[in-house]
Amino acid sequence: MTIYNPSREERAFLYQEAQDLEPLMKDLGSLTVMVEEVDPAGKSASKRKNKYRVTFVVAPESVAMRVQATDANLFEAAMAAKEETLRQLNAIVNSMPREWKAGEMNGGLIPPSSLH
Repeated sequence: MTIYNPSREERAFLYQEAQDLEPLMKDLGSLTVMVEEVDPAGKSASKRKNKYRVTFVVAPESVAMRVQATDANLFEAAMAAKEETLRQLNAIVNSMPREWKAGEMNGGLIPPSSLH
């Protein structure tokens, strides 16, 4: 497994996928996206097809979450990781009271528009 350096087009796509999570992330914490190239075990060098692992790391104050998806297509891996991250973040946000105090961040309230 090695860190993968995405092309300009791939970086733009990953940035857009991360931006889709922004409405939930702005009150919860930070988001990091990592891309790795994964060698499938047991494949001969001539027939090896690498896979891409995309990891969304969500680091809110009280929850640390890592969501990974692996696919031979970087774009598919990124979309799968984003969708699972979105599902988990929605579950977290929906379990909080509407006037959840988040310390000093933005007055401490999650806007109702972030609740799904």
